[in-house]
Amino acid sequence: MLQLIKKDIMIHKLSWLLYLGMLVFFMLFHKDIIFVIALMSAIVIMNTFYFEEDANGHKLWNSLPFTRNEIVHARYISMLIFTCIMTVVTVLVQFGLAGSLDSSLWKELFGGIFMILLAGGICIPLFYYFGQQRIVLFLFVLFMLLIIFGVHAFYYVYEFFIGGFSSPLVPADMIVISIGTVVAIACYLLSWILSIRIYQAKEII
Repeated sequence: MLQLIKKDIMIHKLSWLLYLGMLVFFMLFHKDIIFVIALMSAIVIMNTFYFEEDANGHKLWNSLPFTRNEIVHARYISMLIFTCIMTVVTVLVQFGLAGSLDSSLWKELFGGIFMILLAGGICIPLFYYFGQQRIVLFLFVLFMLLIIFGVHAFYYVYEFFIGGFSSPLVPADMIVISIGTVVAIACYLLSWILSIRIYQAKEII
């Protein structure tokens, strides 16, 4: 399975420089960190699926000594790695541009990771279900819309819950983030299980 994870990372080759350029471009226009992390992670994830579909990689991986469970596990682990890479790079770029890090940065980081886990959890099973049907572009657009609208919805929901919680012992931020973490992890794990079942039952053409 480690080879599959390495494959997902190396498949981008020089595209990593393009991703870095795009990330810096967004940061220069003062885009919210939550948006940059979620958007750039989504772009890397979608490109991984596109490269694999374009090369008909499903046939290759299924002809090698990998189980379908391992193929799905590697994809979900790779998604977490991509998100971590984009999160770290975004923080470094933010520090390089601003010369300091805002005290509320951790909330933005949480929001970006939350959105990518949620959007990825929704879209990846669709990729496995509709794969080999040349609708990658449609799913890419769906993923992007989930990120764009999801980021704005996150701010509204966050402010709503912050206003509704008040406790002298536990800050409202921690309550909201704890709930969000449970929701994101639960969605991601359920998506992981669903993708395994879909891919196990899928006929590779």
